[in-house]
Amino acid sequence: MNYTIDINTEDLKVESRGAESYGIFNIRVQVDSEDLLEEAEDFISYVLDYQIETQTVITSEETLTYGYWLVKFKEKGQFLDVWEYNSGATSFIEGANLTLRYLYSQYSLCETINAEFDSPTADKFVTIYNQVFESEEIQGVRYEEEGDQSGWLLYCKEQDLDTLHEDDFLTLRLYELTLKRPDILKFLALPTGYRFILKGNEYNAWKDKSLFTN
Repeated sequence: MNYTIDINTEDLKVESRGAESYGIFNIRVQVDSEDLLEEAEDFISYVLDYQIETQTVITSEETLTYGYWLVKFKEKGQFLDVWEYNSGATSFIEGANLTLRYLYSQYSLCETINAEFDSPTADKFVTIYNQVFESEEIQGVRYEEEGDQSGWLLYCKEQDLDTLHEDDFLTLRLYELTLKRPDILKFLALPTGYRFILKGNEYNAWKDKSLFTN
């Protein structure tokens, strides 16, 4: 590729140069800590390569889903600056800190247990037992994703699913869940057929071969 990516460790900015030779904007990302600089570089490469390979041009005010989270591009000079949804998904804020941290957290867990990365988008629905927000111990299982359903079902370990009633469950957007229980976010990119148990700072995650054949 003919573009380059510059990393400014002092200002915590990462920006591309030379993208205009492909008829597209250069991308600029502001982060809040040095540990996100490499992640921001990967993000910019992804956005530029996507445009070049698909002959697509991203313009100002367009949005893009990157892993779990949503970003928006805003033109400023020769750059498209990156903005992202705030944690409650109510408005866009400058930078990509949440987006990059969410992706890193989910990808790292999948890599640790050798699972394929399959993150749903934060606007997908999840079904939870209504005590999940308060419970110290949580179990989750991911069924096949269908339409606007992420496939995730969450409940408390001390509860037997067979004894619970339909009224004991809530359906809500994933971003509503992770806003209140950010400790669950890292598990959400586990693919269909995986389970996890979370208790305090300890967890276990595995593929349940009894549920699915592939």
